[in-house]
Parts: sequence; C-alpha cells; structure tokens
Amino acid sequence: MRSLLGLLSLLSLLSALGALTACSSSSTVSANGQDGSVPEIPEGGVDSRDAGAEGGAAVSDPGRVQCGDRSCPIADNYCCVDFTGGTARCVFDSVSSCDGFRQKCDEADDCPSGSVCCSGISAALPTRFVQNTACQTSCFSAYQLCKKDAECSPGTLCVTQQCRGVTVHVCGELPAEACD
Repeated sequence: MRSLLGLLSLLSLLSALGALTACSSSSTVSANGQDGSVPEIPEGGVDSRDAGAEGGAAVSDPGRVQCGDRSCPIADNYCCVDFTGGTARCVFDSVSSCDGFRQKCDEADDCPSGSVCCSGISAALPTRFVQNTACQTSCFSAYQLCKKDAECSPGTLCVTQQCRGVTVHVCGELPAEACD
C-alpha cells in the first residue's frame, strides 16, 4: 500500500512538471512573468492594467511602459518596438539587441523626480511614430509623453492623438505633418 501511494505521488509530481514544461516557451520572460503572451482577460472582459479611461484618455501606470497590447515593468525591462512597427515586446534591460526603438518610459511617473519622459516622433516611418524614449529634465527638441495633464507645462494638456493608427499621448498637439 505504501509503495502504491509513493508511486501515485511520484506520478502526480511528474505530471505537474510535464504541465509546466508544456506551458513554457522560448519567448523572453522577465522576472515578474511578463512573457509577451496575451494576458488572460479577467471576468468582465477588461484587463485593467492596460485599460483606457473614458474617451480614450491614457491611464497612468507608473513603473510600466505600454508595449503593443500589453505593458512592461520598467524596473528590469524595456519595450522593443521593431522599426517596421510589426511587433512590440518586453525585453530584459540586459539584452542589448533590439532591432527597433527602446522605450523605457511613457509618462513622467516612470521617471525619477524632476524628470519627464521624452521621445522623438517620426513621420518618416509610416507605421510607428514614437522613437526611443528616455527620462530627461526637459524635452528640448523632442516631445513629452504623458498620461495626465499635470505632467505638462501649465496651460498645456496631455492630448491623446491617433497618428496613422498609432495612439500617442503627448503634452500639446503634434504638428499636422507628424500625423499626415
């Protein structure tokens, strides 16, 4: 009887290990489990981490950067958006190869105190506009990405805009030539 129980316990353990192996993949996985797979949608049909506010406004998510249809934790990852705009994936900071733009922030709350999130906006690439992003004390000759009006200069609003199918959130409106 004891050996039968031992055998059943061993089979149960091997079955569990097999299930874990079957669920693994070769995709990049961060320390917190972000693997680039589509997150399971909770009951009610909304993944609150990436949900937009009423009217399409951005939702602040400090410590995370929007990366395609999901978000990446920026403590140890960045979002790599390929130059063609075809894919966006969370990548470990230690991975130096990114055939595209590195995005480490998408709002001031992702940055150290006194810094804001800056990005170039490219009209030259037909499918992607936000280039590399970085925290800086000011966005000289770049655009400030935002999620809240309070991040922007007094009198300037955080504006959600569509540019060739890409949603961008910037302080003030982008010039027409950036979105034509």
